[in-house]
Amino acid sequence: MTITLRHPSTDLTVPKTQKVAVYEEWGKPVRFTERPVVQESELKPGQVLVKIMYSGVCHSDLHMARGDWPIMPQPPLVGGHEGAAVPLHLAAPILCAGVTVYKSVKQSDTLPGDIVVILGAGHLAIQYAVNGFGLRVIAVDTGDSKKELCLKLGAETFIDFKTSSNLIEDVKRAADGIGAHAAIVTSGSAAAYNQALQYLRPGGSLVVVGLPSGGKLEVDIL
Repeated sequence: MTITLRHPSTDLTVPKTQKVAVYEEWGKPVRFTERPVVQESELKPGQVLVKIMYSGVCHSDLHMARGDWPIMPQPPLVGGHEGAAVPLHLAAPILCAGVTVYKSVKQSDTLPGDIVVILGAGHLAIQYAVNGFGLRVIAVDTGDSKKELCLKLGAETFIDFKTSSNLIEDVKRAADGIGAHAAIVTSGSAAAYNQALQYLRPGGSLVVVGLPSGGKLEVDIL
């Protein structure tokens, strides 16, 4: 089998319409159709017009197509939020991942000097937390390469969840022996969220980014 790869067009002309994949009804086939394109004259302050060359399929797209989330957004929705694009005007390359973790740190209800645990540590989340919000970061992930990266980017402590004999106690110990002010969890494992609730200090904030299987968390109120 021969696969031919075509280089994307460098034509930055703004078309009037674009082809999109639309979820019109959950559990039904995606429909491909044409939608109007916002023109440069219609842009609002803070917006950037980009030309999408390719768009990946995120697992959240599959959840929407299958309709298997406990709480579903209302259709119609356009799929594909992991685009590779060329900006028509210079702009910071912050798309899905960058915006998601920035908002997560912003909504963690923390102040400079507070301790935040980032589980499933990405390089953007750590940099935002340390450099943008002045937070102390405890990174929780696994592997030597992750440890090296997290510490290099400014994390105060790295805890490997695979080698830790007691993750909850290790996090509390690193968080001044009290617990973290906030936890940002990007994992898809429900256990990660249940653990996070136990290593937060009283009044701490849990920011849920991932999608735990089953969509249910157990909370011990005592």
